[in-house]
Order: sequence, then structure tokens, then C-alpha cells
Amino acid sequence: MRQKPDYNADDKHVQNADLERNVLERDIKMGEICLIIINGLLLVTTIVIACIYYGQLQQMTKATKATEDAATAAKESADLTRQQIVTSQAAILGIRFDVLFRFLPGEAHGLRSIVEYRSGSAIANNIHVNLDASWTNAPGLTDVGEPLHVEYDIPAMRQQNSRADVHMIPLQGLTMETWEPIRQKTTNRTIVVKGSFHYNNGFDPVPEQHFCFVYFAHPEVLGSSAADFIECERYASTAEMFTGLEKRAKATMN
Repeated sequence: MRQKPDYNADDKHVQNADLERNVLERDIKMGEICLIIINGLLLVTTIVIACIYYGQLQQMTKATKATEDAATAAKESADLTRQQIVTSQAAILGIRFDVLFRFLPGEAHGLRSIVEYRSGSAIANNIHVNLDASWTNAPGLTDVGEPLHVEYDIPAMRQQNSRADVHMIPLQGLTMETWEPIRQKTTNRTIVVKGSFHYNNGFDPVPEQHFCFVYFAHPEVLGSSAADFIECERYASTAEMFTGLEKRAKATMN
């Protein structure tokens, strides 16, 4: 006798397969949900860390700016202090010229270049003078012959009782006989000295100082007279002033 198929067993097998599939799908969904949650937590963690880092960066930026501001203020204060020291202590030198004839024993005479320590307290050094001395005719101040070029150095100068360095300029033809007519203004011949000098004022190098001096003499008129080297730029106005004084003196006499 043939045995009948067990349909109930097939149904159970199908049911078990469905159950296993459902469990697997549930596990997959749970895994996906867990991954989503984990990713969300990682995102939140990243945001929190980023906020912490941003806060730290802000604090570091503020601290850096405060340090820079403090450094800038310190530098400005140091610069101001140095400027005050330089202003009050830096050596200031000047130069002038004269002609001296005394013929005392052992005393040099003639045209003299005189570098003077005029103010300050620091030691001036690396002093260099560069000049050209020449005969010239007034009032146009046209040179006569070739100028005499002279350069000399002064190692250092300081503030003391004798605050001048004298250097003789051997201008050819300058003697007592040739000088007296110039000093008395009985000739149009005179002397011009042009050049420059530079030095270190004890703190910084001083830019090149240019100069031009011309000897101007005039006998006394209305209580004013002249017998000195004056700046070339003042020559025309000084001559004009004495011309005006002469006119006034003549008008007064009339």
C-alpha cells in the first residue's frame, strides 16, 4: 500500500524558512539602525570636538593678539625712551671758518676750518670734512683760479672746555698783505669755502651736512659793521642791507 505525502511537514518547512527570513531581515534592520545611531553619535562627537577646538582657537587668537599688542607697546616705549635719550644726549657739531694773523711764536695763522661741538653729551666720532677753498670776486662771487681741495678726519670729539678742532687750510696767496685789503673792504677779492661734513652723533650716523661760506666785510655804518664768514645764501641780502644803510647814512648827512 502506497504511503501518502505528508503535506504538513512541507508547510512547517516553509514556515521555518519564513521565520528565519524575518529574523534575518529584523537583524539587518537593527544593524542599519545601530549604524545610523553610531554615525549620528560620531557626528555629534565631531561637532562637539570642533566647537571645543574653535573655542581653544579663539582663546589662542586672543592670547596671541594680546602678546602682539604687549610687544608693540613695549617696542614703542623703548623707541620713545631711546628718542628722548638721543634728543638730549646726541652730539651736534657745526663748522665755521676764520682767518687769523697774529704771528705769535708757534701759532699757526691763515685760513682756519673750525669744527665745533655745539651741544649734547655723547662722544661724536668718525668725523670727516671735505671742502674746497677758493679766491673769488664780489659781488658775483666768481672763482679766481682753481679751488684748493682739502679733506681731513677727526677721530672723536666730546663735550669739554675746549670743544673745537682747528685745521689750517693752506690757501695759496693768503698773506697778511693780501688779507688786509679784504678785511678793510678796499678790494672786491674775497674767499669762499664750500663742502660738506658728516659724523656719528654717538647713536646714529648723521647725514651729510653741506655748507658754503663767504667772507663779508663792511666798515661801520649807522652802528652796524661786518667782518666774518657768512653763509653764501645770506651774502646777497647782507650786501643789500649795507647798501641800504649807506643810502640812509647819506640821506641823514644831507
